Amino acid sequence: MEAPASVLSDVRVLDLTQFLAGATCAMLLADLGADVVKVERPGGGDAYRRAGPPFVGDDSVPFLTANRNKRSLAVDLSHPAGAEVRERLLDWCDVAVVSLRPAAARRLGIGADQVTASRPALVYCSVSGFGLDGPLADAGSVDLITQANSGLMSVTGTADGEPMRMGVPITDYGTGMFAALAIVAALRERERSGRGAVLDANLFGTAAWWGAIPLLHYQVTGSTQPRTGNIHPHIAPYQLVATADGSVVISAPNEPAWRRLCEAIAAPELSVDPRFSSNAQRREHVNELNAALEERFRRATTREWVARLSSHDVACGPVHSHADVLADPDWRWHLQLLHYTDHGREIALPALPVRWNRKVAPARRPAPELGADNDEVLSDLGFGDADVRRLRGDGVV
Repeated sequence: MEAPASVLSDVRVLDLTQFLAGATCAMLLADLGADVVKVERPGGGDAYRRAGPPFVGDDSVPFLTANRNKRSLAVDLSHPAGAEVRERLLDWCDVAVVSLRPAAARRLGIGADQVTASRPALVYCSVSGFGLDGPLADAGSVDLITQANSGLMSVTGTADGEPMRMGVPITDYGTGMFAALAIVAALRERERSGRGAVLDANLFGTAAWWGAIPLLHYQVTGSTQPRTGNIHPHIAPYQLVATADGSVVISAPNEPAWRRLCEAIAAPELSVDPRFSSNAQRREHVNELNAALEERFRRATTREWVARLSSHDVACGPVHSHADVLADPDWRWHLQLLHYTDHGREIALPALPVRWNRKVAPARRPAPELGADNDEVLSDLGFGDADVRRLRGDGVV
């Protein structure tokens, strides 16, 4: 079996994205070996390069997390002379990932119908806020807005607090993941039929997918799922509990696990308490359950509880900061952090989180500096030295 960096080595991807969702999609394909060319505007590039501080060199931390293993071509596609570069790029690639609003993509000559009409084998993937068509197709959206209008924020936060966004841009990352999955499937279908596809990945659809449980909760019960903070709305105990020096998260989602938890905390009386005799009962009496658990958990430290609970096969863990994660050798191994030089600085980022025959998709190259690969990419597209000088003279690249 091939190494992960070789799986898509015969696939060429045109990355016409900005910000995070589309860039993540293209990076996942690049991690698996695809030759990804990221096209950016000369002078400024992807707006996400400036989404800081903090910065590493001239580029923001968020940009670096979604653009490794790519080449950068700085070209002005809106320039009349840029059309030649655009058409050669579209003829060169197998996959085009476009994260512009549909109307903006059409103005640049890279709309789905414009591009695929003469290229039936192309896999075209649009990554947008609300999709390629419909009343909101050209409305702008970002992760925060999507978390809000999809219902995700309404179920996130404490019961007595305001709706909260999640601490990471989950709809961006999720849309990039789903888009990459669909692209791989479309490439597989192309092997059979010879035809490409137009794929429509959007943040709102991803957010709706993440929200499947509260959506069905409402349909079944007629009431919206409440915000419950660190307490699970359907399982008890499945939560954070305060300890003598901090906190620990615990999960006892079934009766055997509940009995093991009671043994671990030396509370046999809880295992026979009728209020806690089933998950449904524990959820109904969750406040009493929490009080009983906290009274016991405050008797020992987090480290002591993790050891004791683990010895009874109770799922648990401390709440780590990212400083803790980086300092923990076991976590570093399990995360398969990639260590490489990016913009002159040693950094570590999580690898593709699926090992391939126990191998990790490597960081073949860091996130590119703007236009770093202009000459190489233009040469690959068939432009000679004189052509490149002409493009530079016209201000196209």
